[in-house]
Amino acid sequence: MHKSFSTDDAVGGDNGGRGRASGSKPLQSFLCGGIAGVTYWASIFPIDLAKTRIQTSASKTSVLCEMRSIARKRGWRGLYAGMSPTIIRAFPANAAQWMAWDILSHWS
Repeated sequence: MHKSFSTDDAVGGDNGGRGRASGSKPLQSFLCGGIAGVTYWASIFPIDLAKTRIQTSASKTSVLCEMRSIARKRGWRGLYAGMSPTIIRAFPANAAQWMAWDILSHWS
């Protein structure tokens, strides 16, 4: 039987290879959702930053060209400029959503 790694596994869930942990604790779901949200935004933020800059500028270019431009002007750290508010929002928002989904899905 194939067992894939999930965020539930990382924080101590035992799903026995079934995907979702049965009867998982709300705190575990909260942490899993928060970690998932932060991981998502950390990986996608440079693309989102480039997209936003393209949308708000008069000149239209590709996302990749805009990312290169940011990296040339500000270095690689420039691709993550302004990420702090996104991460501060991402953890509680995704944690609450994941926990609510997990709790409500066990009601059926």
